[in-house]
Amino acid sequence: MRVFHDARPIDPTAITTGPDGALWFTDASTPASIARITIAGVVTHFTNPTISNPRDITTGPDGALWFTNFGSAQTSGSIGRITTGGMVKSFADPRMHDPQSITSGPDGNLWFTSQGSPDGIGRLTPAGVLTLFPIGRATSQPEDITKGGDGNLWFTTVGVNAGSIGRITADGAVTIFSNTGFSHLGAITIGRDGSLWFTETGTSPGGSAIGRITPAGAISRFTNTRIDQPTAVTTGPDGNIWFTNRFSSVGRITASGVVSSITAAAIGQPTDITTGPDGKLWFSNGGQSGGGGIGQVTA
Repeated sequence: MRVFHDARPIDPTAITTGPDGALWFTDASTPASIARITIAGVVTHFTNPTISNPRDITTGPDGALWFTNFGSAQTSGSIGRITTGGMVKSFADPRMHDPQSITSGPDGNLWFTSQGSPDGIGRLTPAGVLTLFPIGRATSQPEDITKGGDGNLWFTTVGVNAGSIGRITADGAVTIFSNTGFSHLGAITIGRDGSLWFTETGTSPGGSAIGRITPAGAISRFTNTRIDQPTAVTTGPDGNIWFTNRFSSVGRITASGVVSSITAAAIGQPTDITTGPDGKLWFSNGGQSGGGGIGQVTA
């Protein structure tokens, strides 16, 4: 396990593998930036006045990186695009409120969660044409979104009855799956088994969990002392599900629910995790007053 630091303080919030063989991450420190780190640990920052409180980042269908700007009290947020050469473009719209998570959809568009008023799921074409789909539930607060193996988009919400799992088709038809056992849903990803895996960050006894939902809506929850306020989840190169715990550890869970974890003094408050181009797990190590880093774990 290694953690790479930079000459300037960083506060990374999300990380993804780029099309150029490097990792790209959002940096919420001041000034905010979109940054690139090579597998050798060399960091390059790209700043732009339109980058404001960046939250999530993904590789788009056009070979560029797309990211969400959550915005501030003065701005409602926007979607940003950055080429691997560092050219930044911003897409803003009055209907776009506090965008949180973003993913590349099976239809060649970008899909994101919008947490403002009204809440909804947004679809943005690479040319910048926006469509917003309301979820249909008051104060739903959509959180994370990912592409499913069934050709639809799947997302989590945190604001109704401790949260729910949603599915939206490319045409905008929404189906909601809820469970009385949910406790503050967070991240979601597609597993190799075709199911969607998600995190529950609840702090009550048994509240923290890694969950699984099949495309048909069957839900399983896994609790363990090694699952402690999980913040992010991804499928690892070993076929297992890897996740970050809010405080100082990285975990792994098998399809049958066997959990293990890695702890180290260098792991601060990990926020996101992804499989890198080198076949290792990379995570954003944020939450340290701008003194975070990028971590690397061998599966």
